[in-house]
Amino acid sequence: MSRIFWLLSMFCALARSSGLGFSVGSNAASQLAQHAVHSILQQPKQIQIEVRNAANPWFEPIAHLNTKAKIMVDEIKVRFHHSLVDLKMHNFSLKSYTEMVVLPLPFFLGEDVAHFSAQIPLTDLQFRVHDMSVMMENCGVDEVFLDVLMERGYFLNWILKPLAGLVPASLLRDYVCTTLSDHLGALRNRFAVEFPLISLVPPKFQQYLHSKNTTLRIHLQSIEADKEQLTLSAGVDWAEAYFPEEVVSSTKMETEEPEEEPELLRSLAIADPESEAMERNLQLWVEDRLVNEVMDKFDWDFEWMNEDIAVNSDKLPRSTRDFLAVLCPTCFFELRVSANGVPHVQSSNSSMTLKKSDRIFIKVVNPTTNTDSVFVSLYLTLTIQLIPEVNDGVFRTQVNLLSTDIRMEEGAFPSAWNEFVQDLVKGMIMDVIWPGLKTEIEALIYSDGLKIPSNCGLEPMSMKLLFDDGKFGVSSRLLLDELYLKECLKQVKSKLPDPAKLLVIKDM
Repeated sequence: MSRIFWLLSMFCALARSSGLGFSVGSNAASQLAQHAVHSILQQPKQIQIEVRNAANPWFEPIAHLNTKAKIMVDEIKVRFHHSLVDLKMHNFSLKSYTEMVVLPLPFFLGEDVAHFSAQIPLTDLQFRVHDMSVMMENCGVDEVFLDVLMERGYFLNWILKPLAGLVPASLLRDYVCTTLSDHLGALRNRFAVEFPLISLVPPKFQQYLHSKNTTLRIHLQSIEADKEQLTLSAGVDWAEAYFPEEVVSSTKMETEEPEEEPELLRSLAIADPESEAMERNLQLWVEDRLVNEVMDKFDWDFEWMNEDIAVNSDKLPRSTRDFLAVLCPTCFFELRVSANGVPHVQSSNSSMTLKKSDRIFIKVVNPTTNTDSVFVSLYLTLTIQLIPEVNDGVFRTQVNLLSTDIRMEEGAFPSAWNEFVQDLVKGMIMDVIWPGLKTEIEALIYSDGLKIPSNCGLEPMSMKLLFDDGKFGVSSRLLLDELYLKECLKQVKSKLPDPAKLLVIKDM
């Protein structure tokens, strides 16, 4: 998890942080653990270790060791019940191949190869978790099978063979359990991990950030394990890092007292009466306030549309084209649309509401006479309702226009006509532009929908979108056998609608 979070210099402790919630069923956790372990073990890692008995040893190096080790785990099972995390590893095995060179000896005496293998049929670990407390409840290690073989050390093999069988399992068990307990002791306190916001933003959008030094701090607030689910709740804070070049990935341990159980955590139980479904699901919740805070970190004054529209363009209704073609067949509109302030998102029981404001500037250009004139300049604020859903692995979104607010800036009309023009433009948006835009949007992402790729790690047929007052989320079963993130991102990008198609306004 430490890769997900980076460093932060300071944060405002007085402000209530935004919330994130994560819930995973026991079967889903088993899949995640097994997939993560197998992925790590499949990637070779080189480790260089230098052993010294002092900072300035008296003797030169006496031996070189080159070891290749392979670790395997057949199966990992995880269960959550009564504030306990029960972890079982079946058939853990370690095999190593070590080339040894004892430098003071001649090569025919100082070189050898050692083969070492260890196998543990069953490792049973139990951790008790509550709020921010994580403690070892039980640590069980079955009988350990050890084998050591030197390729050229026949006499040494004769000595090591019986000694390997005499090594008590309790010795290894005590070492493993003590090491785990020491590491878990650090988790008993609340921890926070942080990273720069700019590291999450695609390069082409980084120029719109308020500050390149904004940092994001995510701190775990509570952990609960019960009814075959592990539930985590985290808070999110923001700050300015004054030396971002010195920011490095780290985990910061704190000794703050656990906060009162947040409302978000209490709502995280997977809403499915079937116990089996609860065990197999993974669920993520996000407070809409966090989305608004992220958007507030950007400057929303950029121009996002600049297009020339001829009076005979198919993007205009036929009646409008015919009328304008009579007045000036060679003229065209220069349309510019700029963001005007930070959008606002609000989640409710079954939908999301988006409020967004833009400045629309339309100029009429006559290339024949090389003249132009401002047709209209106005501020347009739309409140749009989105009702997203996933059915049978297909994402769809219904779009409804809730309200329109128009504020005139200037135009080719007398100022006394402003109220009339506002009503005219509002009526045109409600009666002509929006129905055409809604038709195009829903044709792209509602009627046909967007099929969710199966190689993103989630099972499309089981995916559900979740909405509640002030938060939204997603629930799904895992499909890790087909996980291929590069192909997943490629497919998702190819399925996104073409924004150019949304400019077409058809006759209604």
